[in-house]
Amino acid sequence: MNITEEGNLNFDTGVISKEQTSDDICKILGSPNSQDDFNNGWCTITYKGLESTNEKLNITFRFKNRALKQIDFTPRYNQNSDTQGWGNWSKKKELELKETYDVWLNSKIGPKRIYEWGSIASVYDPKSGSSSIVIIYK
Repeated sequence: MNITEEGNLNFDTGVISKEQTSDDICKILGSPNSQDDFNNGWCTITYKGLESTNEKLNITFRFKNRALKQIDFTPRYNQNSDTQGWGNWSKKKELELKETYDVWLNSKIGPKRIYEWGSIASVYDPKSGSSSIVIIYK
């Protein structure tokens, strides 16, 4: 997967932009692992282990009133079964993973993180105890 300056995600099977609906994304990426409608205007579609350009991603698309508002994803190429799971979790390891995501982002799009269309950043969420890359569209 590649990320463009316009905030699009280029997959082997097509391009995803903020103008697309959940149906459009499913046509490009295939059937998701899960779809959730929260009955408040928000819904999500999630793919786990999505393969793209020699990488595996876990990725969730978040929609508000059918408009794509946020994408959360984790490149999984750098993790193995020995380091996954809550039994091996530590805040230190999770912050190191966030730093790995910063390096990944720099390799894909450089250091810029705020754009006219929105923003992209690697984040550590203390509530969930996890790190990910988050794209937020305006």
